[in-house]
Amino acid sequence: MRPGFRTDGVVFLAVAAAVLAVAGVRGVPRAGSGALSADRVLGQVDFAKNAVNFVDAIGMNAPAGVTVDQANGHVLVADSQNNRVMGWKSAAAFAAGGAADLVIGQPDFNSSGCNQNAPAPDATKLCQPIGVAVDVFHNVFVGDAQNNRVLVFADPFAALLGSDQSSDFAAFAVFGQAGSFVTNAVNENGLGADSLDSPQGVALDASGNLFVADVGNNRALVFFSPLPMTAVKGTPGNFGDATADIAVGQPDLVSGVCNQGGPATLATLCMAPFYGVGIAVDGGDNLYLPDTQNNRALEYNGPFGYGESNNATADLVFAGNNLALPSGVAVDSNANFYVSSEAHHQVYEYTEPVPLMTATLLNLMIGPGAQNPNAASLQFPMGLAIDAVNNLYVADQANNRVLEFNEGGSPGNKVANGAGGQIDLAHNAPNYVDAIGEGTVSQNIASGIAVDASSDPPRRHLYVADTANNRVLGWKDESSLTSAMPADIVFGQSNFFAYRCNNGVAGGDVAGLGADSLCGPQRIAVDAQGNLYVADAGNNRVLEYNTPFNSSSGEPGAGDESADFVYGQGGGFTTRSSNLNGASATTLSNPAAVAIDAGGNIYIADTGNSRVLEFAKAGNPPGASDAIASRSYGQASVSDFTDVQCADGAGGDPAPSNHGMCIPGGVAIDPSGNLFVADTGNDRVMEIDAPLGGTQDASRVFGQGGDFTASGCNRLAAAPAADTLCAPGGLTIDILGNLWVADVNNDRVIEYVPPFDADTAAAIAIGQGDGSSLTTSGCNRGIAPGDLYGRGADSLCMPAAVAVDSNVDLYVTDSGNNRSMVYDGIAATPSPTTTATATATATATATATITATGTVAPTLAVSPTPSPTATPTGSGVTPSATPTQTPGAGGKLKLSPKSINFGKVSVGSESGPRTIQIQNSGTSAMLATVPTKGAPFVLTGGEFTVDPHGSMAVTIKFAPTAKGEAHEVIEITSSDPKDRMAKVKVSGTGK
Repeated sequence: MRPGFRTDGVVFLAVAAAVLAVAGVRGVPRAGSGALSADRVLGQVDFAKNAVNFVDAIGMNAPAGVTVDQANGHVLVADSQNNRVMGWKSAAAFAAGGAADLVIGQPDFNSSGCNQNAPAPDATKLCQPIGVAVDVFHNVFVGDAQNNRVLVFADPFAALLGSDQSSDFAAFAVFGQAGSFVTNAVNENGLGADSLDSPQGVALDASGNLFVADVGNNRALVFFSPLPMTAVKGTPGNFGDATADIAVGQPDLVSGVCNQGGPATLATLCMAPFYGVGIAVDGGDNLYLPDTQNNRALEYNGPFGYGESNNATADLVFAGNNLALPSGVAVDSNANFYVSSEAHHQVYEYTEPVPLMTATLLNLMIGPGAQNPNAASLQFPMGLAIDAVNNLYVADQANNRVLEFNEGGSPGNKVANGAGGQIDLAHNAPNYVDAIGEGTVSQNIASGIAVDASSDPPRRHLYVADTANNRVLGWKDESSLTSAMPADIVFGQSNFFAYRCNNGVAGGDVAGLGADSLCGPQRIAVDAQGNLYVADAGNNRVLEYNTPFNSSSGEPGAGDESADFVYGQGGGFTTRSSNLNGASATTLSNPAAVAIDAGGNIYIADTGNSRVLEFAKAGNPPGASDAIASRSYGQASVSDFTDVQCADGAGGDPAPSNHGMCIPGGVAIDPSGNLFVADTGNDRVMEIDAPLGGTQDASRVFGQGGDFTASGCNRLAAAPAADTLCAPGGLTIDILGNLWVADVNNDRVIEYVPPFDADTAAAIAIGQGDGSSLTTSGCNRGIAPGDLYGRGADSLCMPAAVAVDSNVDLYVTDSGNNRSMVYDGIAATPSPTTTATATATATATATATITATGTVAPTLAVSPTPSPTATPTGSGVTPSATPTQTPGAGGKLKLSPKSINFGKVSVGSESGPRTIQIQNSGTSAMLATVPTKGAPFVLTGGEFTVDPHGSMAVTIKFAPTAKGEAHEVIEITSSDPKDRMAKVKVSGTGK
């Protein structure tokens, strides 16, 4: 059993069926009708969780701090984005990637929410912890940054040894909140000796004095021997209280301005806003601080104690050597000083003391980063720590791991000897990618799901496209699925722990691209023989795998994870060009979906070309001619294979019509062979009857009131209705002829019941948690008793794909929640004859903006999701303290630079990293979404909440795959109501 996965703690929510508040419904509901809550979940341990991948006792998500109890070798890591501190009894077990023995801040190893998803903190909760330290009594001090406090926990390892307690520890002391464990205000009761603003690094000296990097107030605070604490509030200069006694970097205890409002001096600090600021004290009780915004580190001679005053001046300055944005600091027993430079992905080591304001003496530089992680690479390193034998520990934040370097008394080692948080030194995904978790939240949004109808019931095969992890997972027997059940097979990766785009290892692969690789797979399908089809959007192709679970089927290449045929790349597995040699009957651009009719004909949603292609049933074995499309739908005619116009009426393009499409995202075929297309860019679904008969004209449109010339999210209304759609994605048709639509931007799955008419209205909606309301939208609006702030078995967030098996079990990829949901025996409710009687408050949802660029899958700029995500480089970048409340329209987006030219770079190599700064100059929080891009412009993105007046940075590299000029536009979306999208132009030349 996997460490941290508590089988005794799994809760299966059985939510009572909600009554559909619709008057005059015809007919009798079938068995299971109205059961609008899911029965099973994949990718998470229960319905209340939604972290990317699977949170457990091994993986980490943006670790920011680390400490080692030198008396006993215990290791503690501030796992920042999982809102917890993890502890290992053995440093050796930690460095070998072993499971943690205890967790602070969460009730178990599988939970990760800020303040455990509660609206307020308490003594057992954490929100974005950054610093961690231990005193001589083994008490654990935590810089609980987002809660603006420092907590103290009694020795947790003693509790582990004595009572086998491994989680849910309660702090016994708090700093920064006037003694309260249930408040988290910035500068509670005003800036002063008792307040904190984003406290991060923490450290203790031999006398038990506590040092805190009070980053938001641009100061370090010293608390004289606060334990045992006899009073919460005291007079500065006294012992045993939570009142600070000295401020370093400020003239007094009531000031907090960067550089005291002037230029940097030896008495000033400027740290705000920044993420990951540490603090350290050496064996001589000297203090070390990273003066982040001044691009230097400072040393102050100690000891600090009674009689010391504020406004201390630094005695040593560490600067130069291109040191930029220093964050973590540590010093070993030989006075060797380490400081991490986030901007350059390096750790610097100074062997000898540096004379004040003279040239620095740098001994060692560890790092910088690499496109793929290894034992010598770093990405945004933060916290540092030293163990009893002077080994160095580095919180390698953006690589989601903590590295151990055996340095000893003479530093010189640049290659890590061990790592915690990953299976090995070559992996770096958040929360340790494995056979359980899903990472479906990505800029591409899309994910897919399919059931193999050819497999023996009830043991049918199930496939899920794990888009962000560039893989497809397969389960041999869907009837036995339980929550967090590991997959049996993986496509696109060589093992369950790999996740990178085009990570193939087969002979003949070109830079990892081949029949065994995937890049951003989207929707999937299975034909009548059990062959699997995957829309490999990032590689501009569709792959076919012959009977993956049945090696004795007789199909060529059956029973393995390597694709057997390819569409869109001229028969080759080692190219990935969009419209190879120009749009034609053999090319694809960002295909998003695939479907197969009863005759074996294949339909592909060629999203980037705004068309659907139909390919005749392939031979056995298939030949090159089978990859030539027979018909095209969405352009001038069924024989038009060269036009690729997006019919949305914008920028001179043709308007929507009964055949024109714009970025179709889903396809399905009914038992009669009629074609259904999710015309995502026009917020509608089109039905083309008898598509093999020579017409591409649709006979029916869903979502636009029967009007073929109309488009717009929810028909431009502020709220959805039974006859509207907003960025529909995946489609499927069940054995009863019901049409199921993943209505992505309305955060719901809706069902249309035949017979369809000119303006068909949906019968039910799933995912809105309120008795199948057809007039509400919004991420995680569940109302069931077991829901966690709206997230549960009755909620959805950006559902991307749907499938239904012969038992009318419904399968949904709930992309915004990083999970797949199974609704057992769900059945259609007949269409209503009158309007719904239920009244619900409408939730406006922004219209999707869809862009197809280069070789990257189309981007859906959707409503902000509630899940806090990892922040690889940020100042003032925080998760929401209330996960179900997402930042609405707010913030003010600024990007710099507006363009980047990488110059000439050799093909097959890569440039150095360049930085894109994302600033929020507004007065409210701003959600920013950065796309993930593959070569030639390599960018790892995600969704980030940027605090008011905060900023963050992402790095981009140029890795040319061919000679000549390359150009691309990076589109960054935000919740800024006046500037929803900003663009950065990037260019370079391959040589």
